[in-house]
Parts: sequence; structure tokens; C-alpha cells
Amino acid sequence: MPSGRASTLYHLAVSILLSILLTTSSAHSLHPRQAITEVPLEQPDIAGFDFHKTLHSSAKYNIQLHWTVQAPSSPINTGARDQLRAPPNTYLLHVALQLEGLAAPTADTRPWVALGIGQSMLDTEFVICRQAEGAITGNSTAGKVTIEERFAPKKYAPPIMNTANRLITPLRGIRLPTSLLCEFTREANHTSDNHVTINPKVYTPILWAYGGLMPSPSRPAQFFSYHGPGSRGANETIFLTGTVISAQTKSFQKKVIHGAGMMASWLFLFPFGVFYARYFRSKPGWMYVHACTQVLGLMTIFMVLGVIASDNITPNKSIHPAAGLLLVSLILIQVLFGIASLVGLWNEGVARLRGWIKMFHNNVGFMLMLVAGVTAGLGVETLYPFSQGGVRMMWYPYIVLVIFWPIVFITAEVYYRKSVVRKEPRRGVRPMMPGKKIDGGSTGGGLDRGGSLSGARNRKEGMQMTELPIHAERKVHMKMYTWETLDEAVSGGEMLVVGNGHYIYDISKWITSHPGGQLILHAVNGTDITNDYFHEAGFDADDFAPRAPIPANISNRNGGKLPRQATVSSRASTTMSARVSVYGAVAALAEEKSNSLIDEKEWKLLLKSRRTHVHTRLAIQRLSHLLVGELVRDSNQPRLGDDDTESPASTPSSSSTLVPPGHRFDVHEYRRYALIDKEQVTAPSSANPHQHPVYRFKFCLLYPYDRRESEPPKFLPGQCVEIQARIKEQMVSRFYTVLSDGGTTTTFELLVKVYPEGVMGQFLAKQKPGDKQIKIRGPFGTPLVPIPRGVSMAGPNGPGRRGVGTIYFFAGGSGVTPFLQLVKNLLLPVMEPLIITTDYHPSQPDELPLVHGDRLVATHHYHDGWAIGHNLRTQQQGAFPLSCTLPPSGPHTNLVLINSVHTMEDIFGTNILEGAMLAYPGNIEVHHFVANGYRTGAAVREGVSGCVYEGRVKTGDVMQIVGRRWWRGSEEGGADQKIIVCGPGRFEGDMMDALGECGVELDLVEVLPPDRFV
Repeated sequence: MPSGRASTLYHLAVSILLSILLTTSSAHSLHPRQAITEVPLEQPDIAGFDFHKTLHSSAKYNIQLHWTVQAPSSPINTGARDQLRAPPNTYLLHVALQLEGLAAPTADTRPWVALGIGQSMLDTEFVICRQAEGAITGNSTAGKVTIEERFAPKKYAPPIMNTANRLITPLRGIRLPTSLLCEFTREANHTSDNHVTINPKVYTPILWAYGGLMPSPSRPAQFFSYHGPGSRGANETIFLTGTVISAQTKSFQKKVIHGAGMMASWLFLFPFGVFYARYFRSKPGWMYVHACTQVLGLMTIFMVLGVIASDNITPNKSIHPAAGLLLVSLILIQVLFGIASLVGLWNEGVARLRGWIKMFHNNVGFMLMLVAGVTAGLGVETLYPFSQGGVRMMWYPYIVLVIFWPIVFITAEVYYRKSVVRKEPRRGVRPMMPGKKIDGGSTGGGLDRGGSLSGARNRKEGMQMTELPIHAERKVHMKMYTWETLDEAVSGGEMLVVGNGHYIYDISKWITSHPGGQLILHAVNGTDITNDYFHEAGFDADDFAPRAPIPANISNRNGGKLPRQATVSSRASTTMSARVSVYGAVAALAEEKSNSLIDEKEWKLLLKSRRTHVHTRLAIQRLSHLLVGELVRDSNQPRLGDDDTESPASTPSSSSTLVPPGHRFDVHEYRRYALIDKEQVTAPSSANPHQHPVYRFKFCLLYPYDRRESEPPKFLPGQCVEIQARIKEQMVSRFYTVLSDGGTTTTFELLVKVYPEGVMGQFLAKQKPGDKQIKIRGPFGTPLVPIPRGVSMAGPNGPGRRGVGTIYFFAGGSGVTPFLQLVKNLLLPVMEPLIITTDYHPSQPDELPLVHGDRLVATHHYHDGWAIGHNLRTQQQGAFPLSCTLPPSGPHTNLVLINSVHTMEDIFGTNILEGAMLAYPGNIEVHHFVANGYRTGAAVREGVSGCVYEGRVKTGDVMQIVGRRWWRGSEEGGADQKIIVCGPGRFEGDMMDALGECGVELDLVEVLPPDRFV
């Protein structure tokens, strides 16, 4: 059914059409005086006809029909007056109609008898024989009659006189004291559209009626406007053989039932369902009310259609049946759209099209109600013509309903928009406290939810006040939740959400009644819904600054040939005051860059993922009834950001104190992200059709400017995130290593290898950017390099200007992802200060001049030894060779990768590895071992840098790469060297055995959990 706005327009349109309908209806004259043929006063020769049949016989009256069928061009003996001849191309019916049993004529009677060709009063052509006015006067024993040709007006009203293309030829007639007789001829076929074609060889439906025997109680002067219920009947006749059989007359009562049912459906049930769905959707079960009224109306429609169909009525040529057929077609289409819209509430595939489905559902519903309103008026006019004054009272229900609904809808819509609908706030929402209101227009610095770096921009004043969804009195004995216990409850099947980082609401009651469907409730389950509930999708558009486009790279740069002239000691020389100044400038630049994390295309996809709308005050008040608990935090639990190295333990102490969480960052909080970019990095090839593809996914926080206090500025090497999704009605979660240039908890990238049996990998691979919200939390895990949070690798408080030492990383398959994370953080970071060690003079217009000792920040890496940078001294921007800078993590950083794969196509991340080797060739070493071998020449994948070996990693290989450089038992080596293994279980076991045989103490080997990279 249409929306409330469409329904209001519909009723206004029906009101206008109704006035036109009534004006047109009352313009018809039911008693035209022209073309009434008064025939010669002669008595027909009844004996001269071939067939004689009694159509009706009662105790008092009977109707007889006499006729002869003349073949084409045959002569007709019509008596003494003249001779006629049948037309050459059609049969001619020569008919006499006789009404017997009349009483003696009086001034109060005008008897008439009618013969009709057709099925009902709505589609019949009539021949009327009636006593002429003043036909018998004084002592006369015979009087004149009139013979008229009339057409049914397609409603239950006296037939309309035909004044053109008359098909009958009146011959004679007479009014005798006890009878009325008329004689005429009629052609069987005619070219006129209004006449009925008669085939004398088959059954033809005929009607008969008589009346005027007594004055009408309500209309004493209108003798021809009524007849009694027993004064009509139907037959079927084969004129050529004289066969006449009785037929059932069409039931007027069934038509009344049909009309009443249609009016009840279209003018009461359907508008009521739309009204309830529009203005009462904040009540649980509103959808059932809407669906039940629509289904009940639909059942009523088909039931009354069955009633009318049981009378075997053939649709006539009027507008009403044509509109009825259109309605039946539209209602079937509407049912399909309604079912599809309902299925879209819980089916993911259909949900993607739900916007289009709802649009068509509403528009088709509008057309339905518009056509139905007019059709109902035509139906009432058919049964009870408005011009017939005695039945005008039957119009009252129709008129009342057509006027009632527009008034109700307009009044409700005005109230709804003035008092219920909230204007969209342009800023974050403050914490809900009992009995207070939110001032959406107050000015202040940034978003209340942790703040936005640009939150103070473009704030508008005078926003509407919003009632808080919390009872005036705080509920006692409310259950206390931490983010961790909340997730446990959600994993156990509960439907809980958080409002303003404080209150817990149970949304299970709305799982079948939420206007946005079940999918969005499952998507937000276990998360904070403040921004969704109080804002539209684009409420933070003022905060968005699109990322500047990355300049195209130039292929013929000469950076790879530059000499490294400066010594280590000269590179590291700087004063503490200079360092403080440098890192202050970097912080300012990083803050500016954080507001332009994504481009406009990605922003649109993010808005699409939100799927939010402004909730009404009624919906917000309804939320208060769902309150079940409070969110608290464990005061003894270390918080991410308070600790210098890693995330907190996951289980709060039973003896700890529970305090309000405020808006601090909590590693256990699932926050919703949008998938804004997806790329298939590797794909199966003809040489290796069974290769598992690798995808790159880019996620952005659904509300990127909604920050948390103590939120980590970036992911550290070795940390991962946990992704949770509802897959096939089950909650599934997996850990993935983050891989990003300057990846933060706001936006980051993942590299995921998709296995046939990988539930989460397959799920992510099927997602389209902008389609779905993904729940992610973290970061988890101990950093592979112990770096204090918020401190630059090469900063004054970093791990030292010397470097992090040597890290040997054994990777199996997709276990290489943490190593790529290491490379990007230690050698190819963004927004980290770099020290220039060698002067460089630009050779291209887009290049940046470098002076020894200056500081600059890389904002984008081309992965070819070059990057886009910002000189902190000159404030110039441009491309520069990384080989002219000190490695970000220090000169004594050496990364050694031992990567084991099945085929060459399984190697991924080659652009990152090659970029690091071109930038700092002395600080990274790469060894690829291909188990299934490789072919030389073109078979070696383009872009694969480093050493490539055929076969699996063996003990001798480990000895050659690691053993010769591993300082056994050396205190210095223990501090500067580290071995990490990451891969499938079998691979980890083989590497541990090989390392043990090489003399490496296994307690010095760090094995990463396999769920961090799958």
C-alpha cells in the first residue's frame, strides 16, 4: 500500500474526481422526450407469425412473444398496409410483443412492456412498448401506444432513448382494455457500435420486464422509472428454430455484496493499514497490523470477486469493469512487491534491492488506491445512480469515507511533522541522563563522542531539542555490562545495543517490527547505536574533507642510482630541541591528514552502508521501554592507551570496581565499519587453477569522526583485529592482521587469502563495497617490536637511532602478512619524520629538493624507491627518493624474510617488498621458497623481488640464512635479533625443528597464532 503522503494525495484526487463524477452523472436526462414514435392504432395479426412463446405467466399477468425470422432479401408480409423486404446481408426479425392481464385504464396507470437483447440492465438494448399519454379517454375501448428503442445506461437507471441509427422499424400497436400489443421489425446485424448483434442460429440472451401498473410511492409521476421485483425475467432463444429456455436473471443483491466488499477494502481496510503503518510504526507489531489489514482487504476483494463471478456476468463496455480488471492486475503486482519488501527485511540478496522495491510498492499502491477510489464511485453510481433521488442515501458511506480519510491524513501529517519528526542534528549527541534534554544546536568544540578533529567547523545553532530515551526515574537493579560481557551476551543469542556509550537496550522485541528490517538490527547488535538513532546518513558531511588525489608517478626517475654518501653518525646527529620541533610539526600534519582519510567515492559508499534515517520522538520514547542495563568498565582493567605496549587482558577481575565507561576506547567494543574498497590481488591461473585468491579489503569506521578517548593512533606490527559477522544465522568471528599505510582504527586495509573452507574469507569475498556494515574490534596482540604507543619509530623516545636489530621472519602462505605489516611500519611508514642524509637536486618538475639534515614526512609510497613527501622546513611537497633518507626505524634495522609458498602465483605483497628493497636495500632481505618449483624466464612472476629457490625450506637453507648470523648466547645478539614463525601448523613444526638443529634456542622463537593471518 502507498505511504501516508501518497495516500493523502490519493484521497484529494478521489475527492476531485468524485465531484466531476457526480456532476457528470446528474447531467444525464433519464426521460428524453424526443424520438418517441407513436405507431398507427392497429392490432397486430398474431396468427401470421411463425413462433409463439409465453415468456412469463403469473396469476394475473403474462407476456407473449411472437416472431418470424426472414432470410436476407426475402419479402415480409406485414399486413394490409404495405410489403417490406429483408435487407440483403442480414436476417430480419419480425416481432410482436404482447402483455395480457391488464386492468381497465385509469389516469394513474401507464402500463409498459419491454424486450431486451442482453444479459443484464447494464448492457442491454431494449424495445419499449408503452401506453401513450392520454391514449384512452372517455368511453374509448382502444388507445395508442409508443414503440421506443433504448440503450442501457450501464447503471441501474431507466434506459436511454436512441435517437440515431435506429435499428427497429415500428409497425403498429394498440392498447386494449386488458392488453398491450406492439409490432416491429429489427435487423439481426448492424454496423452501429451500440447495437447488439443477433445470430438467429444460436442462443441469444433476452430480458423482459413490465410495469407502470400502479404509481410509484416515491415518484408518482414517473411511471417508467420502476418495476416490481417479480416483473422481470430472462430467457435464451434460438430465433431461427423457435427454441426458448429459461435463464437465471443476474442478482442485484450479489452486486450489492460485491460493491460493499470493495468499498470496505479500498476505502477502509487499505487506508487504515497505511495510516497505521505511517503513524504508529513506533509501536511493536505495527507491521503485523499493516500486513493483516492488507491481507484481510485482499481476501475480501477476491471473495466478492468470486461472488460476482458466480453470477456468470460478462463484463460490459463501461469504465467500471475495465477499471476493475486493471485493479486485479495491479493488486497481483502489488502483492509481489509487498512480499518482496517483506522478504527484504531478513534476506540479504533482496535487501540490496529493497529501496527500489519500496519505491515501486508505494507507487503501485498509490495507483491502486487512486483507481480503486474512482472505481468504487463508479460502482456506487452503477447500483444507485445519484440522479435517482430515492437512492441517494446509498452514496453517503462512500462520500463520508472519501472525505474522512483526506482530513485524517492531512491532520495526522501536520501533527506528525510538527510534533513527532525531529530535525536532523548537525553534531554528536551528549550522554543521556534521566530527565534532561539534548541540545542539538549548542556550540562547542568537536563531537562529544570523543570529538572530531574538525568537529568545530560549520556548526549550526538553533537545532531542535530532543527528548532523551530514558525513564525519568532510573531503573533499580539494572544489570551491569562491560563491553566484554556484552559481547558474551550477544554471542549467546541476546539482542542488545548501547545508547550514548552508557545504557543497554534490548531490541529483541523489534526484530520483526523494525521498519528497516531484521538485517540492520543484527548488524548493530552488540554495538553503540547513538549515531544511527539520532542522525541521518550524511549528518557529518561538514566534517568530511576528501583525500587529495595522489600525483601520478614518473617512470624514468633516477633515484635508484643515487649514492649513499653520508655516514651513520652524521645521519643521526640532531639536537633535542630540533627533534621536539620536528615532532610537533609532524603531529600537526598528521592531524590535518586524519580528516582526509578517504576520497569522495569511498565517502559515498560509506554513507550507503549506514542505511540510517532520523527516528521520530515516538521511536525515541519507545526506546526507553527497552532499557535493561548499564555499560560500565572495570577500573582495574588496563585500558588501551594507558599501557605502553599492548592491549588489556580480556577478563575483568571479580573484585574490581565497576565505573561508568565514559567514551574511552575499549578494545572489546565492536565498532561498525563500511567496506569501501575491494581488490583481488591474486587469482587462479591456467597454470595453477587451484590457487587460492588473495583479496585486499579497505574498511572505514562507519562514523569516522566519532573518536574515543585514548584511542590508539595506529596499528603496531604484530597486532590484529577481530571481525564478527552473522553468517547463515550463526555468529562467526576471525582475526586478521592489519596492513595499511598509516593504518588507524578509523581506516585500514586487510589482505585475506580466501580458502574454499574459509567461512569468513568466503563471506568477505562476496561482499560489495557499500553494501553491509561489518563489526570489527581491536587491536589485539603484543607488538612484534616493543614501541611505546604514540611515539615515532625514529623519534626522540623511540627504540633508538640505531634500529630494532635483525628480525628473521619465517612465513608460510598467507603468514607473510605480519611481515608486510612490519615492512610498512619499520621501513615504509607514512606520517613519520625522516632524516635526509644526502642532498638531492630535482630532475623532474614534481620532485622535491633535499638538503642534508632536513626533516620530511612521507605521505604516500610509490613502492619503487620513491614517495610523496612534505618538507617540514621548507613546507614544500613533492616526490623524493627514499634512498636519500635514514631508514625510519634506524640504520641497524634488518628484516629477513624466509617465505614458503606452493607456487609462484601464491606470492603476494610483492609491491611492498620491492618498494622496501629499492628504498633501503641494505635493510631488507627476501628469500622465496617455491615448493612446486618454478620455470625460468617468463614463468617467474614479474615483480617478484629477492631470491627465489625451488623446493621447500630445508634445514640447510635455514643454516645458511640464519645460522651463520645468529649469535648464540650473545647478550648483544639476544637484544638485537629475533626469530618469528607464522604459518600453518605443519610449517611451524618444520621450522622449529630446523631452527633447533641450527642451534637456536627455541624459547627465543616467537610463534604467531595461526588465527592472526587466516
